[in-house]
Amino acid sequence: MRRGVRTEEMQEQERSKSGLLLRGRLAKELGQHDEAAKLFGEAAELEEALALAYAAQGISEQVWRHEFSAAGCWFQAGNFLRSLELCDKLTATPDAPETLRERARSYAQTLRERRDRLWAELLLSEHALVAA
Repeated sequence: MRRGVRTEEMQEQERSKSGLLLRGRLAKELGQHDEAAKLFGEAAELEEALALAYAAQGISEQVWRHEFSAAGCWFQAGNFLRSLELCDKLTATPDAPETLRERARSYAQTLRERRDRLWAELLLSEHALVAA
């Protein structure tokens, strides 16, 4: 397959995504969690768009990098499901480097553990509210 090029539009999307990530981190540090989640969600959408653009250009390494980054952004936006879907996709991609597939597997395991703990805590809180 012919190796593509990084277009001007892709470069602009990468700049926008980087700005969203910086603003998201700042909002998170300032305790503005809803705003941070919104910004991380926007960054995740751009990461996925970049992955598709690089796929169209035939640049697999960048596809995988942006998909893994999107998984992290979706987690920070509070979307465990989408984050896990991307990790599972990377884990199942046979031509992705083994180191990346292992990182995605490990990250997915950590996400599942955190999600399960959160759900257990929420269930306990819900039971306490109902009993009160």
